[in-house]
Amino acid sequence: MRSGKLLTYVLLGLGGTLVLLLLAVVALLLLVNPDDYRTRIQQQASDAGIRLELAGKIGWNFYPKLGFRLQQIRLYPYDSDEHLLELGRMSLALDPLDLLSGKIRVHGMAIEDTELVLQRNVDGSGNWEKLIKPAQEPLQQEPKLPHTEQQSQQPSTPSNETARAGVPTQIRGLELSVVTLSNIQLGYTDQANGLEAGLQINDFVLHDFRFDQWFQVELNLAARLNTQAQTSLKGGLELRVATS
Repeated sequence: MRSGKLLTYVLLGLGGTLVLLLLAVVALLLLVNPDDYRTRIQQQASDAGIRLELAGKIGWNFYPKLGFRLQQIRLYPYDSDEHLLELGRMSLALDPLDLLSGKIRVHGMAIEDTELVLQRNVDGSGNWEKLIKPAQEPLQQEPKLPHTEQQSQQPSTPSNETARAGVPTQIRGLELSVVTLSNIQLGYTDQANGLEAGLQINDFVLHDFRFDQWFQVELNLAARLNTQAQTSLKGGLELRVATS
């Protein structure tokens, strides 16, 4: 008899907890409008010297998982009105428990209908080199040091920690359950050498990505060179990205 009452209390506690979580998620969806942050994101990008255009609205995504949905994202070089990147649609899958605790962790990502255009001009400069507008700083004349002080100052040798390249510490904990790409077009043009190349990613699926661990990739893509030589690839791979 006592075990039956205990089981009833446990079930009532679990049910009450689930109801509270559901109410919290519903309140979050009703009170928070992701599109309110669109102007702020564009302004922050502009302050960093990046021309970012969020033409579509930012909204909630409910299927297959709760997350954000972004549409019509464009990225421009700072000196041109021809886009370098045009992203048709991107969905980010989040964990509701993370949202309730004030954290935002991306568990999955889907990108569709995207075009990346890389161009190298006759002078050898590439449009990807002009993503960030250089800051205009006033010229300051470096003060001259006494001869003895100039001799004492020697260029410092970077330590092993700073000289060694690797994955930034801030993203080493990144985990992605699944990343899918569909209908992605990548184009490259070299006007100086008359070279044109393209890559069409029909489907790309990445499973269980974590740094320093093996993960699986499924892909279906086609490549071309100067509109003549074409090749296609379809299959699966197993890869690993080391942090150092």
